[in-house]
Amino acid sequence: RDLHSFPTRRSSDLLIPSTIHDECVLRNQAVDLQEDTYSWLLLTLVKHWHTQDCGVERTSVLGEVTDTSLWHATFVWAFSVVLELCVVVFFWVANIELGAKVSDEYFQQKYHMGVHNAAKALQQAAADGVAYTPPDILQACAQQAAWANMGWIYYVTLAFWLMTMVTEIKESVWIAIHIVGVQNKPAYDENGQRNRSSLLYEDAEHDQIVCLQTWHKGLLLFIVPAFRIVIGLVLTYTGATYLILSTKVTEMVVKTVALQFVIKMDNVAAESLLTMGDLDELRRVKIRTNYGHPHRDSVWDKGLGGMFYIAIIVSTMVVL
Repeated sequence: RDLHSFPTRRSSDLLIPSTIHDECVLRNQAVDLQEDTYSWLLLTLVKHWHTQDCGVERTSVLGEVTDTSLWHATFVWAFSVVLELCVVVFFWVANIELGAKVSDEYFQQKYHMGVHNAAKALQQAAADGVAYTPPDILQACAQQAAWANMGWIYYVTLAFWLMTMVTEIKESVWIAIHIVGVQNKPAYDENGQRNRSSLLYEDAEHDQIVCLQTWHKGLLLFIVPAFRIVIGLVLTYTGATYLILSTKVTEMVVKTVALQFVIKMDNVAAESLLTMGDLDELRRVKIRTNYGHPHRDSVWDKGLGGMFYIAIIVSTMVVL
């Protein structure tokens, strides 16, 4: 099949309501790649498979993938994943240490009483107006009491963190849906010969990934959305626990701001470790998928989708 034989939707067709073109909620659409290390590895692998299937003489204007570029894409992807895993491990260890300090075992070892008995003793000491041993615990309780009327800030910062992570996980889920919706390319044609149909289609404005073999999709689903979703879910839990275990409201707010940098490490790694030409390619290439975003007039975009995300955030806060 010729490189330029893949049909594209005319711009005038995009103005026609989706109900005329598509019976399903998800529609045929060319979607952008994100500017991060995951998308760069995805694009590099597709270019590599495209070169292998079609030969160097039929390589698109994006250029042939060399061994160096393939190793580079793998390295920047692995580097960002390792950074994210290091942050997850840090939060996990920090949560264990912070949680241990409010456990019965810790209070029995240090103060020879459980948390419940310590709270009752401190309450009685405060009511009697006398100092109580240990004074450091009484001082900590006094600091917490000063912020008693600001307890709502805990819910605000936690909700802000959950909204940030829902955005990250939502993007990963949509990437998985887009990859699944790419046209399947049979390994062999009707004559039993190796199928050399082009994976990439070029037009005047954008290059498009138009078809993939089944094993291509499986590998891309594993290294891109699967990694992002798993890391995102674990980071959501560890980050929320880290915030909940904060003993000062001001400390919690600072932590929330600092956590925003953590989820953007793959974007920062892409901006710092990719050349301007690499970033231009990411902006140029789109994925042609049968499972694009719903039409603006769909039920999902008329409030159902927003209510679904609100329900996820509220339910997560209740569980935590």
